[in-house]
Amino acid sequence: MTSPRPKLAGAAAAAAVAALILAGCSSSSGDDDTLSVWLPPFAAEDAEVGDLELWNGIIAPFEEEHDVDVEVTIVPWESFEERFLTGFSSGDGPDIGYMYAEMIGDYISRGQLATFTVSDEQRETFNFTDLGVYDGGQYGLPMVVGGARVLFYNKAILDDVGVEPPQTWDDLVSASTAVQAAGYDPLLMAWGEPGVGVLAQNYVNFLWQAGGELINEDGTEAAFNSPEGLEAAEFLYDLRFTHGILPESTTALNGADLNAQFAAGNAAFAFGSDPEASTYQDAGIDLGAVVLEQAGRQTFVATDVLVLAESSPHKDLAEDLAWFLLSGPSMDQFAAVAPYAPISSEQTTQADPLFADLYSGESDVLREYPVVPNSANLYTSLYENLQQMLLGSKTPEQALADAELAANESLSRNAQ
Repeated sequence: MTSPRPKLAGAAAAAAVAALILAGCSSSSGDDDTLSVWLPPFAAEDAEVGDLELWNGIIAPFEEEHDVDVEVTIVPWESFEERFLTGFSSGDGPDIGYMYAEMIGDYISRGQLATFTVSDEQRETFNFTDLGVYDGGQYGLPMVVGGARVLFYNKAILDDVGVEPPQTWDDLVSASTAVQAAGYDPLLMAWGEPGVGVLAQNYVNFLWQAGGELINEDGTEAAFNSPEGLEAAEFLYDLRFTHGILPESTTALNGADLNAQFAAGNAAFAFGSDPEASTYQDAGIDLGAVVLEQAGRQTFVATDVLVLAESSPHKDLAEDLAWFLLSGPSMDQFAAVAPYAPISSEQTTQADPLFADLYSGESDVLREYPVVPNSANLYTSLYENLQQMLLGSKTPEQALADAELAANESLSRNAQ
């Protein structure tokens, strides 16, 4: 990914609903001979094959076999949540859509998603079907299980300076200070990314590593404004203002620019996820990756799923399409654009060696976001307030308190 799953606030999405309805959301879910699929973009902007061309090519055999037209819509990440909210609210949503955990709870609670049927054979073939079970129903079929957030490091720079790959937060500070003194850029973090997908690697990992949580157990209140959450926020604040490891430009740096800068070979460290590894390796970077540790060692992993609209008039055919999209040949073609870990034994693609152990022997290190209704605003309010903290306009305490207040306005509805 450039990191996938950048998100907008639930509140911002809701505010945009009326305008988007007036503008119209194209969908053909009500057309007798058409199925609609909404997917996010994964291909790089300069890719030889774009997302729409990729999926149209993958789906062509299904269309021919079933004598059906499949209309694929690539929904930009920056408008992803609001487009889905609008589509499902107005009845113009897709038959099959792509959702991440932060979204799906809201749609289940509103009765807008149907469940899939999974056979014993499919459970044996597909590796992660249990990760698509929510509220006791198979509401999702995992399509992307990956994007584990890590700290990448340039081995050549570390060897030149004579420092070991960091294992802890303190190690990161020490190593970054050393490489900076040697004339290298120490650490890249994309705090200027317009969507909040980078929150996972830029803050939530630190929160979890400190022993904190995002949301309380019953999903009614934010839990990040805690001693552990403050420890994580203060660590970021110190990277910027005490140690000078994060430059002022970090709040203007987006994911694409971060990728380009790290691939250019002058930066020692950058946070990211496994699909970016091949980009760096293709650029000639001798790459390493590590999950840091503080009170514990944990990191975010994405489990993104295909969902089936309850309003679809073609549920059986749409379900067949979902399984077709997840089949080995389809996902092998997808992996050429987005090289995630394989989701089934049908695939011939393999996980990047840097991440193979993390997805197998160290899987206890991996954590997903909690599936909680009305939680989207938590992520955006937290991201925006931490951005303000790194701009110097808020203290860590102020940033967390303000983010908590905004998040609880939404989460409190779960207690009603």
